[in-house]
Amino acid sequence: MKKGDITTVKIERTRYPGKGIGPIQDGGTAIPCAVKGAVPGQILKVRISKKRKGKAEGKLLEVLAPAPDAVTPVCPMFGRCGGCTYQSTAYPPQLAMKDGWVMTLLAEAGITGFEHLPALPSPEIYGYRNKMEFSFGDDCPGGPLMLGLHEKGHFYNIVSAQDCALAHPDFGAIVTAVLDYFRSRGAQAFHKRAHTGFLRYLVVRRGAATGEIMVNLVTTSQGTLDDAAFVQALEHLPLAGKLATVIHSVYDGVADVARADTSRMLLGEGIIHDTILGIDFAVSPFSFCRPIPAAPRRFTPRCAGR
Repeated sequence: MKKGDITTVKIERTRYPGKGIGPIQDGGTAIPCAVKGAVPGQILKVRISKKRKGKAEGKLLEVLAPAPDAVTPVCPMFGRCGGCTYQSTAYPPQLAMKDGWVMTLLAEAGITGFEHLPALPSPEIYGYRNKMEFSFGDDCPGGPLMLGLHEKGHFYNIVSAQDCALAHPDFGAIVTAVLDYFRSRGAQAFHKRAHTGFLRYLVVRRGAATGEIMVNLVTTSQGTLDDAAFVQALEHLPLAGKLATVIHSVYDGVADVARADTSRMLLGEGIIHDTILGIDFAVSPFSFCRPIPAAPRRFTPRCAGR
């Protein structure tokens, strides 16, 4: 067995960070092969991408047989989008698998003498995201403008996120409206190699308790935005929540990350409010605010502004 060879592997276990492991034959000897995103019970067709010291890694080519607890993914882009890995696995096995990762890491580190509290199931396994960062780009070189998430295994390609199952439907409505707005004006996405273009990211936040929505458009300085027209394209959307603030941020750095050299408020005060454990939080455009279970156990709010 060598790099580039194609073989089959039945996944027997997983380990952090999200790699399924199963045996493959190498000259009459079984060696472990790790496949990113694979789960126990799957039979996979893989191409060997690395092999050394009695171990191998493989790139998934095809799922020949699903896992026994496989479910139909909710999202139509699952498999192409790089945002999700385990939507085809039932939720309880997901929890057990991740709980096992933690316990294995602790054991390998020699950490003992603690009380093991199993992972808490979330009351919401879909639509729970309170923040999404969408990227402008295309799904193939020279293709039409896209606004969505990065394609799995591709640095440049962008796939649609209008039906993302992890976010509230309001996110999809906003993504659709913003994409239609800029397509109709012939705007260009920022090209990561040439460092030219106007549109970079769309960051959307939504308060789970308040329904307040923040839209933060991140562009370069290589263009202009019709502030009133852009806000108007958003104000009349039939959203379940309330559009509370719209921001235009400008970032001319080369890093592929949503930042701001400068920001202007186009609508509202530049913050939204959310209530967590009875405490009111003012969430700013680039703050960290993680949703937590509705019935927490030994949890404290995780919010930090910057």
